[in-house]
Amino acid sequence: MNNKVNIIDISAFLSQCEQIKKEGKGGITRVEYNPTSSFEEGERHDRLVKLAGSLSRQGLDLATLTDTLLSLNDSLCTVPLPDKEVREIAKSIDKYKNYERNPELREETNDTKQQVKNILYSSKRINANLKKQKIADLIIDDLSKNGKFIKTEGEECYYLSNETHETLHIDLENRNYQGWMSFYGINPQLPEYKFIFNAITIYCLHTGELSEVFKYSHYDIKNNVQYTKCSRNQFYKLTETGKPELCYNGTDGVLFSDIVEVQPFEYQNIESDVDYIDERIISLCNFNENMVDAEVQVGLAKAFFISLFMPEFLPTKPILTVSGTKGSGKSTLERAMVKTLYGHKADVCAMPGKLEDLDVLVANAHFLPIDNLDTHKDGLSDKLAVYATGGKIRKRKLFTNSQIHEEKIDAFLGITTMGVTFKRDDILQRVLLLSVKPIPANSYIAETELFENIIKDRNKILSQLLNEVQKILQKISKKKYLGFKTSFRMADFAKFYTLFLDEYDAAEQNLKKMTKCQQRTGLDNDIIISYLAEFIHNSKEGAFYNANEIYNQLIIMIEQSEDKGHFIYNNEFIKSYKSVHAFAKRLNNIKSEIAEFIQIDTRQGRANQTEYQLLKGAKFDEISRVYKIAIYTGSPI
Repeated sequence: MNNKVNIIDISAFLSQCEQIKKEGKGGITRVEYNPTSSFEEGERHDRLVKLAGSLSRQGLDLATLTDTLLSLNDSLCTVPLPDKEVREIAKSIDKYKNYERNPELREETNDTKQQVKNILYSSKRINANLKKQKIADLIIDDLSKNGKFIKTEGEECYYLSNETHETLHIDLENRNYQGWMSFYGINPQLPEYKFIFNAITIYCLHTGELSEVFKYSHYDIKNNVQYTKCSRNQFYKLTETGKPELCYNGTDGVLFSDIVEVQPFEYQNIESDVDYIDERIISLCNFNENMVDAEVQVGLAKAFFISLFMPEFLPTKPILTVSGTKGSGKSTLERAMVKTLYGHKADVCAMPGKLEDLDVLVANAHFLPIDNLDTHKDGLSDKLAVYATGGKIRKRKLFTNSQIHEEKIDAFLGITTMGVTFKRDDILQRVLLLSVKPIPANSYIAETELFENIIKDRNKILSQLLNEVQKILQKISKKKYLGFKTSFRMADFAKFYTLFLDEYDAAEQNLKKMTKCQQRTGLDNDIIISYLAEFIHNSKEGAFYNANEIYNQLIIMIEQSEDKGHFIYNNEFIKSYKSVHAFAKRLNNIKSEIAEFIQIDTRQGRANQTEYQLLKGAKFDEISRVYKIAIYTGSPI
């Protein structure tokens, strides 16, 4: 018997369905419609979904439901939806119908995924929070059976899968985590999504196994073993002898997270004499020899690249800084490095608008190259100092209002700039300054071609890098350079560089050149020398003054200046030296560096204060000439 329902409106439709049920005439096999209103654009999809849901709950099979919706779409919609979209609505609604009638869809099933969907789409009335908690309990229980939760000292949460050997970072914005939740039918738009995340995080923090989780590479100092991530679930284990061993994530208790995405690579035996690091990476730069020999810069760049594989060897990490004018290819070196490490999709990044966003980038990176860092930002110098010295980022503890925990920074940083503008000694002493000059005319090569060669030879480049790391492991095992001492401020990198060259005297000589380059750069960026020269012009020759007297005299000079260009320059001085203490500290730090221009002698004066005598050095007249230019141009030296 054919039971038909004539749709005039939804309430009439439901009433007819109930009447058919009461009379026991069987299910609905035919739907007729007599519309009195139409669906406008913007409401068509939602209205058809509601009608499909109502029809589905009355027992229509997929074929009947689809035919009905197609007819309704033509007659009710002023501008009908595409047939494909209507068919998708029917399939979607039919997928979750009749849960109580179909045994495979009941909550008694052992399939957690299906149990979660049963609760999500159940027609039973249930408290919203109870519903969320029930789903969260099901997911946590399923995950616990198929892997284990990991927590770090920084209270980051991870999950290690027994099946895939992947270590997943539990984070709301992690796409891998989102994909993981979608397996259970939970997408980020559902109200249950955030509740479940919080439940999983709390469970992990209370019951998870405490462990370190690394991003890309790890050096076990105690056992002299190095590990490098090569895919989402595998890494290479490298000892001082033998080939690198391919291992699953979790071997030796070593875990690599999914925070840093890595295009898989495979270790290869390299039998030729080709130096792939030099040819494919370092040679991309046209080094400028105005401060440091090109050969020295090549060696420092190569040592830095290899050091990326042994982060624990360098608690304080150098900042690779490549400076050059437009068209010098200053970004190419660091772009080549990052593409070699992570794959063709990786690239340098721009400086974010907010400094707190920079904290996030650094905390989630192994090597972070920042391109075109030419704009000064207040507080940036402090950030760079923390990053270089392996400091910590302070942030609010999860699920608390006032508790603070500290997250250690272990990322390497790279910078490209048209001109180094750092003034602080503690930062300049922690940068590796590489200077590049414009590429000769008619010598430009498309970057796509350059990077195609890198991707083509990526396995060979990375294999050579691992071979270089193994050589360093061998030297460490032999206790070479034990008790190492250096004049270079970054002693950690100095020791690594010495192990790389395996020549103490050569390494020390090259690092002294870099130190001189750092000092020269600091002086070139600091206007203090020009002001000290002016002070000498206006003060009594041979007299001693304390720092407060010199500083106040300079401030008076600034206030009396009426030259516009000079005024701009003066603002830079006040911004750099906001207090007598900052001025005196800088004065003491640069005494030996500026001796050929200005001689500074000290003595203990009244009230045990340090007093300074400023005298003209052998090259004083050179400063004086530059200073006069600076007054008129408003430009620093």
